[in-house]
Amino acid sequence: MASLSRPPLLEDGSDLAAGLLTSAQREGLIEACPQAPELKLGFEIDLDDEDATILKSLKEDGRKSYDELARQVGTSVATVKRRLDRLRREGKLQIRAAIAPCHLGLQTEIVMWLRVRDSDIEPATQALVGDDTIKYAVRIAGDWTFVLKFDVVDRHFVDAFLRSREWTQYVDSSSMSVVVATTKRNNTRSS
Repeated sequence: MASLSRPPLLEDGSDLAAGLLTSAQREGLIEACPQAPELKLGFEIDLDDEDATILKSLKEDGRKSYDELARQVGTSVATVKRRLDRLRREGKLQIRAAIAPCHLGLQTEIVMWLRVRDSDIEPATQALVGDDTIKYAVRIAGDWTFVLKFDVVDRHFVDAFLRSREWTQYVDSSSMSVVVATTKRNNTRSS
């Protein structure tokens, strides 16, 4: 696949293909949510029993009030609030919204397998990392080099989307599937 120039940006600077947030807006959100270095994959976080109980309760239902959490943990509302504030400051707790792409006008999810020459793996990796529209990319062993997931407005927009991606210049071959149904997303069953 040959790389063509990117489509024009919208008036607000957002990418036509994504139609969501500008890169600056995404960066602002990331900066506002620190992540402790020990939260990277492969590290364990040392939490005391009370913090662990609070986080377990929030994992079950992230909309619980301080009051509900305090009753469940057996402590005061002020203590729960203070502990959650500290965990957020330390980057050990982040609040994220998981929004189904269809609610943002992105009706089609694509899963794509890419084969890249060994000499192009590093630049392809950097291009994929820099592409804010790719929501999932992993390097795999076997016949394919990468597996990607991304969302587009509809299946007719896939070709235009791919022509606008920098990483396509490194692709020797690919296979693509349109997702028919998603039964689980972000650790939550889809409705």
